[in-house]
Amino acid sequence: MTSAGSPLLSVRLPPAELAAAQRMAQQRGQSLSAFVRAAVANQIGSTTPTAGGAPSPASPARRVNVRLPEAVYAVGRRQAAARGVTLARWLAMVASQAAARLPVWTPADVQGLHRVAAEIASAGRNVNQIARALNVAPVSALTASHVEALRDVLAAIEAARQYVAGYVRLNVEDRL
Repeated sequence: MTSAGSPLLSVRLPPAELAAAQRMAQQRGQSLSAFVRAAVANQIGSTTPTAGGAPSPASPARRVNVRLPEAVYAVGRRQAAARGVTLARWLAMVASQAAARLPVWTPADVQGLHRVAAEIASAGRNVNQIARALNVAPVSALTASHVEALRDVLAAIEAARQYVAGYVRLNVEDRL
């Protein structure tokens, strides 16, 4: 299917990301539409050829219309649904990442990271309280409940670390 016969999708991008994408497309001798199609195809691992070739590896948004081959469109919809975002938002994320080479977090990702940050802050307070108690009491006063509380705090910190590491792997390492 040619690009002209592909479904049309509009995507909003902040001006800085749009400018970066336009600059990169121009550097590669591509139209903006071809650059975005190639970025999407690259992001989803599509083997469908895109017009113009593939690219090298808080502000108002601008609307961009892009035609995608049917196969890329279908995969994009599945990818967006799996992340809990609209196809337009997912395409904007892909384009932003391709333009900036930075991870782009969904609202759910940000909420999850805020929860982890709150959990880490709570664990930090617990560690401070335990340290303060140990500084004023002799080591012999350390009880099994103190040790168990410390183990609970360490387990919470490790769970938070693994949660954040999973998001980093999902958003950064898997896309390099």
